[in-house]
Amino acid sequence: MTDYHTIRVERADGIGTIALLDSKTSSGGAHSSHTEIGAALGDLRFDNDVRVVVIKSDAEHFYSPPPGRPRMANRVPGDDWDLTQGLHRAFQNVIEIEKPVIAQVHGQAAGFGASLTFACDFIVAAEDAVLGD
Repeated sequence: MTDYHTIRVERADGIGTIALLDSKTSSGGAHSSHTEIGAALGDLRFDNDVRVVVIKSDAEHFYSPPPGRPRMANRVPGDDWDLTQGLHRAFQNVIEIEKPVIAQVHGQAAGFGASLTFACDFIVAAEDAVLGD
């Protein structure tokens, strides 16, 4: 079982759940959350006991960048490569998984969160859900 820092993965009654942890309390950064989501989807894809995958959030919002995070300042090329590879793996696994993937969205789903939501097979959105880039 993989050790995750930015997500929690649970399996019960045929449902694999990926819960995004609050970025203020998780031990990983935004870059590792992309990588971890992709890895979790890969693990759940080949778990024959899991029939459906739900992606949800334990935070106030489904997914939004941490406040005050610099967008382009102090960028390191290796970090950009890691981010790109994490994004690629996450989206590739959402597309290729042979099981329905459901996004359970509340609050803001911004940037990667909006893209991840739209990549899922189904979206269940609360009335306060806002998707944008």
